[in-house]
Amino acid sequence: MAHEVETMAYVGNRGLPWHIGDTKDVSTELDDLVTGDEMLVAGGLNWVVDQRKLFIPGSDGGFVEVPGWVSNTRMSDDKSLGVVRPSYRVLQNDVLTQFGDALVDDGGAKYETGGSLRGGQMVFISMELPEHIKVAGDDSEYRTYLLLTNGHDGWHKFSAVVTIVRAVCMNTVSAALAGAQHRFNISHRSDLDGRVGEARKALSLTFEFEERFQTTASALAAKTLSERQVEAILTDLFPYAEDIKPGKFEQTTFAKVFENWKTSDTIAPDMRGTGWGVFNAVTEFLDHNADYKGGKRVDAGSARAESIIAGRAAATKDRTLALLLKV
Repeated sequence: MAHEVETMAYVGNRGLPWHIGDTKDVSTELDDLVTGDEMLVAGGLNWVVDQRKLFIPGSDGGFVEVPGWVSNTRMSDDKSLGVVRPSYRVLQNDVLTQFGDALVDDGGAKYETGGSLRGGQMVFISMELPEHIKVAGDDSEYRTYLLLTNGHDGWHKFSAVVTIVRAVCMNTVSAALAGAQHRFNISHRSDLDGRVGEARKALSLTFEFEERFQTTASALAAKTLSERQVEAILTDLFPYAEDIKPGKFEQTTFAKVFENWKTSDTIAPDMRGTGWGVFNAVTEFLDHNADYKGGKRVDAGSARAESIIAGRAAATKDRTLALLLKV
């Protein structure tokens, strides 16, 4: 999806945690975490958006203003990023880092990834939170990120999403936990000023989310499952026709996920037969091996990223967790 990534920067020795494909031609590789101002420059986000009137060709050869609509236009190249109502409030790209800096006010370098998608219609940065997660029995490193996104297209809100990344294979293993908030949205008809206090409350709930996630993950790591139990869970998640034709079974999602659980070298042998091993097998498949179909609005790479962050893949991970906790 390189054409979907307009510009991007990322810390090279940590891979591409947001699953947005091969972007070397439009990316800046960083040696380490950077400050907010540095990320805006490195990620190609140091531009501003202005709202301009819209005109259409008139019958007399001139132009007629379109009432009730304006264009969110990037000033650096006069590109229209979205057509919106005048009540729409533009949130500039530097709001992402201002917001992140206000949430975690240590003043240091903490941004790992940032970029512009779909020609500037959507922008994002990810900031690494200081505390990492340890799962009892699993030697993998789990990092916690706050993914901040904003849209200029009129569709996407300003959003802060908590994501946990398993560093060994860069798959996101965050999941919805009862009572633990991991998303914060602001409408473009709202004023960002005065919302930092509310966002800090959301961030405190983020740390609660981390604690609950660690507790849940450790409980799953201590839960042993038989192969028959794993088959039952995966069949529930990825059902297939009982009368499937010979030779077609191997092409089913169930068969692919089951094989991933059996053979993935990113799952430690002593974790494979646990609930945590099954959960990681599912998340790894969804993040790295599943096929995602694009469409007129997005290509396959963008569909993958959106599904993993907040779409069907994220929902499947939540359901996987719920099924495993019932065993």
